[in-house]
Amino acid sequence: MKSQRNHRWKGSQQESSLKRIIASKRCERRRINRNARASQAQYSNTLNQILKDARKTRHFHQVIRLLFSDRQHELHANSKSHDHIKNLIWLKKELEKNRSSPPIPLIDMLLHLENVGCKFYRAKSSTGFMYALKNIIERSKDWIRPIFGWKPISQNPHKQLHHLIRYLFTKFDVPEFLNTAWMNNDKRYQREQNWLLHIGNGRNIRTAPDLPLPLTKRLAHYFLQSPSEYTIDGAFRWAQIRSMGGSRSFTKSVMACYIAEEFKYADFWLSVYRWLIANPSFPVKEYQSLFEFLYAEKFYRSIPDEDWTINKYYPRQPNLSMSGRTTESLLKQIKLSRERINREDCGLANRTWKGTSFLDCPEWKFEEDKMIYSIQELLKEKDLMEEGKAMQHCVASYATSCFQRYSSIWSLRRQDCLTGRRKRLVTIEVNPQKKTIVQIKGRSNRAPELAELTIIKKWSQQAKIDFGVNYSA
Repeated sequence: MKSQRNHRWKGSQQESSLKRIIASKRCERRRINRNARASQAQYSNTLNQILKDARKTRHFHQVIRLLFSDRQHELHANSKSHDHIKNLIWLKKELEKNRSSPPIPLIDMLLHLENVGCKFYRAKSSTGFMYALKNIIERSKDWIRPIFGWKPISQNPHKQLHHLIRYLFTKFDVPEFLNTAWMNNDKRYQREQNWLLHIGNGRNIRTAPDLPLPLTKRLAHYFLQSPSEYTIDGAFRWAQIRSMGGSRSFTKSVMACYIAEEFKYADFWLSVYRWLIANPSFPVKEYQSLFEFLYAEKFYRSIPDEDWTINKYYPRQPNLSMSGRTTESLLKQIKLSRERINREDCGLANRTWKGTSFLDCPEWKFEEDKMIYSIQELLKEKDLMEEGKAMQHCVASYATSCFQRYSSIWSLRRQDCLTGRRKRLVTIEVNPQKKTIVQIKGRSNRAPELAELTIIKKWSQQAKIDFGVNYSA
């Protein structure tokens, strides 16, 4: 009997000890789960705070460290509302895809740029700057100085980029317009990048490989003196016109026309520039109309047919030349051509098209000094015809381009809050694929005024459109 009682007592003791062990393990699991949830919540709060600080452009180095840590996937998931983080993620992926490795770790390079106050990859329109940073890293074999010795000398993003390229690649100063070759994600621009290295290391631009045209000493001099707002092709055209004797103001007026930078049919266009230099009485506001008229008459016009497709008709005057022409005769022909375009080419005035997705609504408004400025997209062919008739230019001929989504036409208008009177100011053409402003024209193709450019720049920043035209505001 005694042995049976001892056996039952030992069994109950073992059972109770087993229950205590199970209970203690459950408590331990609960504690681990609580700590894990607290740690996850703390990290989530920390990540949100980092992103919040990064939006204010503070403590951005923490974002860079997270991008190269084990938790980078969480940063990817929370980067949709932050363009700077998306750009850095894109840069890292592109370099990994192309197997481009800088001489130093990418994280150290980005942290150095952040610590010295580099801002060009955090600019509002930072896409081009990220392309430039990618190209700089991919050509790290051509560096002549280490990047850790570089410090920016300006707060301007464009000047910072120019100084960084100058520091890493060249021994001598180079024209600032050559930076555009680095701000494109296209391998074709490596030729222009080589020109910058060629000039920056003390060699003559005339001996650079693959130049689009032969350079005289005079033309090479003006090429290196071209303003920084032009592209590389624009700088060549600037140098050509200046070397022919065109004044600075005349060359600037010609360069404001979008046909000016084309090198196709170069001999004919050079004869046009010579004629304009020899005939200063020709009104500057008609330069764009003259180029469009000559292009249509000598080469070809794109005219829509009944099926809304483009048919390239043969030119009306394939042997057209500038010899013997006067200012009066050309102005008369331009007027007749404009009337013919509005009458023949846009006879089918019943087409409409969908608006672009730059903004939530097709009209943007801005109020200043008791004036309401609005920029609205023209979505009907009739609207283009009315705009062309009111502004005395050929925007009506862009109907087919708008219908096929090659162009997007916008109209800047002003309304007086006191009288309610409305006035058309300028017409804006935007390339919807590249999200870039192509040209801005006022009445009779005049250049936009400074106040108008200021309004358009505010609109373009909100719509995230690149201001690609050669004007300064």
